Formats: sequence, C-alpha cells, structure tokens
Amino acid sequence: MFKNLFKKKEKQTQSTFCYCPKCNNELISSNSFVSDEELVTYKCSECSHVTKWLFDAPVPLLIEGKE
Repeated sequence: MFKNLFKKKEKQTQSTFCYCPKCNNELISSNSFVSDEELVTYKCSECSHVTKWLFDAPVPLLIEGKE
C-alpha cells in the first residue's frame, strides 16, 4: 500500500511538445524529424503530413503544413 507513496518519480527529459495538426500525433518523440534549417521540418510518422515549425519564438509556431 505504501510502496507507491515513496516511489521516486522519473524525471521527464522532453520539455517541448509539437503535435501533428492532422492526426494529433506527438512529432518530437515519434521520430518524425526531417531537417533543421531556418525552419524545423517534421514528417508525421503516422499520417505522413509535412509541417514546418519556427522554434525561435517563446513557443514553437507552426508556420506551414502541406500534404
């Protein structure tokens, strides 16, 4: 009963999350990364939707998404 109370919580290493606007798949942890130029490009591993993100802002901004 008390085992779960004193169990150490694992520290989460990922702090930024980006989701595919088409299928809502989390892009960073699902190995969807394609390239990092002026914009960061992801191709969703679930639906193959290509998106471009700007990470220079305080939060990641979806700039472009195409089929």
